[in-house]
Amino acid sequence: IVVVMVSFLRRRRTAMNKEGGRFDDDGRSCRPCVAAFVLFASIAAYLFTQFEFVSITNRQWEGSKVLTDTPLIKEDAKTIRTSYIASLTEEEGSKVLTETTLINKDTKRTRTYAPSPTEDFVAKHAVALGYSIGGVMKKPDGCNLWRNASHTKANVRPKDAKELPASFYDLHLNETLHRYRTVELPKYNQLLREFVVNNNDPTNKEGGRFDVRRRIREDGDYSVCDSLELHPDGLEGLFPSGALSKVEGNAGAGYVEPMLPPFRHPDFCFVDNPRKGDMRFVLNMEFMVHDFAAMCRRLKPHSRLVFVDIGASLDIHKNMGMQNPGFYVTELYEKFGFPFDHVYAYEIKEKDPNRVYSMLPQKLKAAYHWYNVGVNASFDSPNNPFLMLAETYTEDDYIVVKMDIDTATIEVPMVKLLLGEGKGSDNEDERLRQLRQKIPKIVDAFYFEHHIHMMQMDSYWQKTARGTILDSFRLFTGLRKLGIAAHSWV
Repeated sequence: IVVVMVSFLRRRRTAMNKEGGRFDDDGRSCRPCVAAFVLFASIAAYLFTQFEFVSITNRQWEGSKVLTDTPLIKEDAKTIRTSYIASLTEEEGSKVLTETTLINKDTKRTRTYAPSPTEDFVAKHAVALGYSIGGVMKKPDGCNLWRNASHTKANVRPKDAKELPASFYDLHLNETLHRYRTVELPKYNQLLREFVVNNNDPTNKEGGRFDVRRRIREDGDYSVCDSLELHPDGLEGLFPSGALSKVEGNAGAGYVEPMLPPFRHPDFCFVDNPRKGDMRFVLNMEFMVHDFAAMCRRLKPHSRLVFVDIGASLDIHKNMGMQNPGFYVTELYEKFGFPFDHVYAYEIKEKDPNRVYSMLPQKLKAAYHWYNVGVNASFDSPNNPFLMLAETYTEDDYIVVKMDIDTATIEVPMVKLLLGEGKGSDNEDERLRQLRQKIPKIVDAFYFEHHIHMMQMDSYWQKTARGTILDSFRLFTGLRKLGIAAHSWV
């Protein structure tokens, strides 16, 4: 473009200088040239920028390389993977959520992730929905599914839903989402809040805490797990629309919420301006679904309950009058008979130990371990929580990890370790290698806020956004396929 414009200017100058004429017209004759040059330069810059973003986002984000249709056979320390990386073409879609079975030869335990039909459909049409695009100039709409689903007539395509494939309506998936958001999820959370332990339970006498492991030991069976069901027919009875996905593996986790954008509570999509919305919707954690009855049946009488909080600022959200997110998890688990024996809290911002101790709930103080240091993603570092977990705990223990430190250079390698894709240092010995390979087997639940390019979260993640909505599908689906109950965090 520059060469063409220079050539144009030279020709114009030559024409005006014929027969001794001077190029002197107070610059008026060149104003169209300058305007054209600015216009073409702007177009060129825009196209170049878009090319850069597309080339970046069409590469798999290195922290979420998830292989679909992947049978895994684990044999001692060796893992043999037959992999198929899905194409990002619209014809094939992004086959991210195809049901995958993993077989552990030692335990004969089968691990399966079965996404809900809605989740599976959305993932396979992710490219058509614009979810593979991301960058400064391109931010896909993470709420289009839910807003379209508010139109309850499934076979009538609303005018603002032209971007959705017609088959979305033919399959009545918008009716499923509408019922899930407006009826089933509110009912589930109501029963979650109203759940109380049987006061006649002998484990609760004299102020003792309800602990399902004690009942399993005393009864010699898992009948106590049935008492954790919120509905006579389990979560299937609470969610008859079939919107839930199902994880079986490390945690025996049972049902979980469908992995759908915007990866937080769907009510967030119905505020007047999600980019500057009410923080009660942005930080609402009641979109997560936990199948405590299934989790209970996975426990052993000797299992230890562990919670690792990576990014444990205790005063976060306090200025908004909201509960600390980490305490929300510990209180919810304890309510259903999962009191944590150990809570490991990592926080890089320096805090006064006295203030930290004063902010802790009384029931957590005996189990709380405060590490006022930053996390190191190198597996051989003493500040890597996964190394401590691998050295201390086994597959029989129940381990929950929450990570939210808003630093991709650390979060990405940590997620790769959890996916079993992390690499050791050049001088890694056999002991460290075996410990590193142990990580995906011992972590049962994982909470993580993946900062991606998405219209609704633009104002919150401006400087930390990396990757696309499709990357989030791949990341969380990859973890769930390994038997880990992975949830998006807030």
